[in-house]
Amino acid sequence: MFAALLLCAAALLCVGTTTALYMNQSFLRSVARNQDQEAGKFNSNILASQMYNPPSPPGDYPYSSSDYPIRVLTYPKDLPSGREFNDTITVRNYIPGNASAVSQYRIDYDFKIIYRGCTNGFTYTVNDETKTAGPDGELIFYIAGETLPGRAMSSHDYTFNFYSDDLDSLTITAFAVPVSGSLNYTANQFLAARLTPCTESNIKPFSCVGLYSDRTTGAPADYDAYNYEVLISNGRAEVTVTWDSDVFTLDPFFTSRLSAQGAGTAEEAEYYLPGTTQKYRLENGTGTERSITFVMDYSLGNTDYIIPFYIKGTSKATVIHGFTWSELETAEYIKVTGREVSATP
Repeated sequence: MFAALLLCAAALLCVGTTTALYMNQSFLRSVARNQDQEAGKFNSNILASQMYNPPSPPGDYPYSSSDYPIRVLTYPKDLPSGREFNDTITVRNYIPGNASAVSQYRIDYDFKIIYRGCTNGFTYTVNDETKTAGPDGELIFYIAGETLPGRAMSSHDYTFNFYSDDLDSLTITAFAVPVSGSLNYTANQFLAARLTPCTESNIKPFSCVGLYSDRTTGAPADYDAYNYEVLISNGRAEVTVTWDSDVFTLDPFFTSRLSAQGAGTAEEAEYYLPGTTQKYRLENGTGTERSITFVMDYSLGNTDYIIPFYIKGTSKATVIHGFTWSELETAEYIKVTGREVSATP
């Protein structure tokens, strides 16, 4: 089942650029028990949070690129050769739309981009550094010693390019990895994503899936909370996530992030639920069921949400620590449904 979900994730696409993502947070018991941790404040518009394990061999970045979230950038087919595209990754120390959610600590980190599948002889640039691709198609850009000062909003931008000739063959893997003890201020997390530019011929039918993104590390019993990831494969959708309130509490920052989407911009209405001026809706269901409904839209780039749920100290909740990940999914204490809706006029 999980392999199938990963294939769904690989089918994701967006129109020309990738925008806001919702940050993963670390809830391994050995790392974090506090809901007010710093983890979510080290984040990005494109990269997603990942649990850091010491690299092996030393000096390598953790995990292989296949472990990272996929962000697919989609462009028209039959473009002329040599057409250049640019995109920008932003790394920051605050949660957009929440003026009080700023890291209190200085975060030092290294930034790295790996291109694989470049067009031979073409030039590629990350900020001020330019390199020419050779026959092997691989280029590495490394920017060391980046700093985000604490107690004030701070960010760094990394603009990169690629070409129409690269579509359907290029993979760009990007990392922002805290160094010099800064992992202590990001709840042992770094940022990463794998970007795959492709043509519209690869568009897949609409689907909406949910999974526990922590399942790649440890067992359910190892966590005080879980990151529940919601993915859509295409189009625009009204998505409802339902949970058992006897077992879980929704992370309150998630509703704050939904409220902040598009705030003060001409596109703000695109984030409203159909026929309303609301960006989300909380409802009570049958018995102990609670739900939240919101919009996801490929044209806006909000195609992948990671929603933290905290485990309550109830007797019903303690049962899940005896589950495997598959049993936890089957129990449907958290579940998602999505229906495709028309674009906002």
